[in-house]
Amino acid sequence: MKNWRMSIAVASGFILLFINTYILLTNNNIDRFKILHGTTFVKKVDLRETMESSGVVAPSDEYFVYYDDQYSEIDEIFVEEGERISIGAQLFRYKDEHLEQTLKQLYNRKERLENQLEKIEDDIDTLQMELYKRDDEELQSSLDMSEFIKSEIRDKEYEKDLIKLNIDDIQDEINLLETKKEQLVIKSKVAGVVTKINPLAQKQDDIVMAIHSDQLYEIQGKASEFDIQKMKEGQKVIVRPKAIPHEELIGSIKQITMIPLNKPSVEDKASYYPYMVELNGPSELLQLGYHLDIDIVLKERENVIAVPLHAVIKENKENYIFVLRKGVLEKRKVQLGQQIKGKQEIIKGLEEGERIVRNPSKDLKDQMKVIMPVQHRALTKKGMEDFTKEQIVRLIIKGVME
Repeated sequence: MKNWRMSIAVASGFILLFINTYILLTNNNIDRFKILHGTTFVKKVDLRETMESSGVVAPSDEYFVYYDDQYSEIDEIFVEEGERISIGAQLFRYKDEHLEQTLKQLYNRKERLENQLEKIEDDIDTLQMELYKRDDEELQSSLDMSEFIKSEIRDKEYEKDLIKLNIDDIQDEINLLETKKEQLVIKSKVAGVVTKINPLAQKQDDIVMAIHSDQLYEIQGKASEFDIQKMKEGQKVIVRPKAIPHEELIGSIKQITMIPLNKPSVEDKASYYPYMVELNGPSELLQLGYHLDIDIVLKERENVIAVPLHAVIKENKENYIFVLRKGVLEKRKVQLGQQIKGKQEIIKGLEEGERIVRNPSKDLKDQMKVIMPVQHRALTKKGMEDFTKEQIVRLIIKGVME
């Protein structure tokens, strides 16, 4: 009995296979499906590109403030030797005569325009009073004069608007220069005692001031002449003590000194320059002498939608991604952001949770119907046990029919 039933099942399978093959080969009206491999779901991620460096926890001794030769000279010093200062204290100010002269001229121009504006507003008030008087008279000559006064008022109002625009433009220039003027004032990045002042500093990296820091330690790093070009003060860094590699401390570059650590030599492949790191907050993990891995953050985007680089197709200066929705491909235009470590940020065009083609082939088209290959690894005995016999039969029939 068992052999008889088995024979019928095998024969039925071959008949079904033959019929389906015949239909596919002879009927051109049947929709053709593309088997699609390699899809992924859109997620929000953190993107970060870093540059490796190294450092050490060193005793904090003196913090030096160096001369910047983009300015002409030091104008005024606000502290004295032996004075205790706090973080952010004003130390000295550079002189910039051109900036001061330009600011003076702008303020004078603004004052003249404000005087003109006040005069025009007085004229408009006088004309409006005259117009009010004329409106009470019915003589033709009075009506003609009223029209003339109205015309004068319109001209004055137009002139008033122009002056206001000029004043606004001048104020924008003043604000910009005042910001630059504030940058002439150098403030302390550490708390401590001023130990040395050199008011005659005139060359790049001359020491203007030395401050004995209150900090117990400082983080000192070094970077090659090639890497130092990519660094700037205030840049974010991630510090990992080699003794505690799973710990991360966040900080920023506090100071870069463009004086080589060692005497330059033609036999050296590169010169190395020191820099200092300031942590965002105190840490009890660090001890004097600890060696550190320091990652200098070059690019960073947090909680953004990003896809694999190969998922993006470029056509006619536009960028597209194939999005899979209910077995149909949609060729969707997207707006790109930054490209970081094999990932492409998508600013506009995709939503979190959508399914996209990871590496689209050239034969994919918009509105193409696709099918996904069976994931054999997902077909486990335990997984199949979760379905009833009726559900299994229904799924097989649906798969054959579709």
